[in-house]
Amino acid sequence: MRQRKYIMLIETYVCWEDLLRSMQICDEMYDFIDAELENLQNKFGEFPVIRAESEDPPKRFEQGRQMARSGWRGDAGVLPRDEDGRYLLIQHENSKGVWGVPGGGHESEETMAETARRECEEETGHSCSLTGVIAVRIKTIRHETDPEQTMPMLTVWFEGRTESGTLASSDDEVVAIGWFDELPENVFHILDEYVSGE
Repeated sequence: MRQRKYIMLIETYVCWEDLLRSMQICDEMYDFIDAELENLQNKFGEFPVIRAESEDPPKRFEQGRQMARSGWRGDAGVLPRDEDGRYLLIQHENSKGVWGVPGGGHESEETMAETARRECEEETGHSCSLTGVIAVRIKTIRHETDPEQTMPMLTVWFEGRTESGTLASSDDEVVAIGWFDELPENVFHILDEYVSGE
């Protein structure tokens, strides 16, 4: 009986420890988001901030939390244009038929601007400078079976200008790259909103 009490105490301690660690991760992510928004506003001025929510199944939620413990904070992309005004777009393997911006997951110690520039070069072969912010999304991810567990995620879509490079991708998930004088019809939704606001 005493041994069972000890086991229950240990399990309770582990649960509380996990909870406190998760709360700390969330606090760190919100601090990162606040600092990024302030830096972006100081550099580029005002931009739309979209609030969103989603639910993740337990396994996927835990994968996201593990990534957050390693420094991941979300993702970023950039809509690059050349000196003639052409758009540089890509298609990812998981969204064939839809053109979108070069972009991907944030890595530890990066700013979102650094993420966007790195992803652009990896996915298109072109380096770019960032000239503005199209929009920012702050998503609250909820645990599907325990909605009290949440985790924030930041996405930033930048405007950019290509600088140098040769059209090629070092990312296996990119299935097509192309230059466009105008955005095609089958384009990622955020780009539709961007063009309509120009």
